Amino acid sequence: MRGVIGDAAHQLRTPVTALLSQMELLSMQSDDQSREKHLKRLAELTQRLGELVNQLINHAMVQHRADSVAMERIDLVGLARLEMTDMLSHQAHRNLDLEFDAPDAPCFIDGDPVTVREAVKNLLDNALKYGARTLLHISIRRAGADWELTVEDDGPGLAEAHWERVRKPFSARGGHRHGASLGLSIVEEVMRAHRGDMRFGRSANQRFTVTLRFPAVDANQQGP
Repeated sequence: MRGVIGDAAHQLRTPVTALLSQMELLSMQSDDQSREKHLKRLAELTQRLGELVNQLINHAMVQHRADSVAMERIDLVGLARLEMTDMLSHQAHRNLDLEFDAPDAPCFIDGDPVTVREAVKNLLDNALKYGARTLLHISIRRAGADWELTVEDDGPGLAEAHWERVRKPFSARGGHRHGASLGLSIVEEVMRAHRGDMRFGRSANQRFTVTLRFPAVDANQQGP
């Protein structure tokens, strides 16, 4: 935890310093074009700082709930469909090939619905921001004693060399992604708390996939 707090202080210091610099530069501009340029940069930095603060809050929430909240019976299909609908309501301007493939019957797991939904939200957010160009597919299927929730998109994905690194807090995003992120480390934390795991891979047609594996629970099994 001490390491995460130290990293958080560093990650916050960088955009705050950049904001102050842009404000100083803005105050020195006399023409409208230059002022507009610096105002745009200020808006970008403010948005990035807001995203980082939200991730820090969510990371702390996930850690706290893992130690203090009792598990309950969850329908993974219903939860994932709800989160997908919510996320895509903000993406109406994009022409995406969307698919949600899941059993008609509920797929039960024992867990914390708040943090499981946070994990699914982070996967979809990553796919929509950095992956999906024209395609986003979500599937849920049984794999032995587990339920697998897979998010697949037609973006470049992550190189295999980075699959372990991105599980850690504030791992560099790489490519054209700015700064560092807590997103996938939050997912990793949620899966660890649920005795599951997160796996990266490629589909048969070489699309990038992220799969969450949760221990399955039978409908008539006694609750947690």
